[in-house]
Amino acid sequence: MKNIKFLIILFVSITAFNGCDDPGTEILWSASLVEIDAATTPSNSRTFTYLREDVGATPSAGFNVNLAAVPQSEAIVVNFEILNESTAVEGLHYSVSGSSVTFAAGENVVELPININVDNINDAEVLSIVVRLTSVSSGNATINEVYREGTHNIQIRRP
Repeated sequence: MKNIKFLIILFVSITAFNGCDDPGTEILWSASLVEIDAATTPSNSRTFTYLREDVGATPSAGFNVNLAAVPQSEAIVVNFEILNESTAVEGLHYSVSGSSVTFAAGENVVELPININVDNINDAEVLSIVVRLTSVSSGNATINEVYREGTHNIQIRRP
């Protein structure tokens, strides 16, 4: 009888200790992928509306690049290019400062260094800036081939 009680207690203890893992806490995917935010939409584009309030204003475009991963412990540098199929003209409708962005350690979203020249866009125009991620030059990440290119449509509105 003592042996049966001992075996039952032993069985219950082993089962309880082996079954204590929190469900859903396993790491199922460990890749670090970089992607254009606009590319993750069904239309592969986002439309941004800017207010024409101040003469000479060049607001930040707000175009983002995402790091689909747990926050990294080191910086990641991603290179990009503006494609010729863009209808907006660099220097006239927008300006770009650089051709790369850096995810600081722990960051998962960075903004592309693009500013919009709102004074040079007519109210009725909808222009596009097509961005492609070209490479990762520093850090442990790869470009998500599915979301490496996205279109940012820009339009102006008066307040």
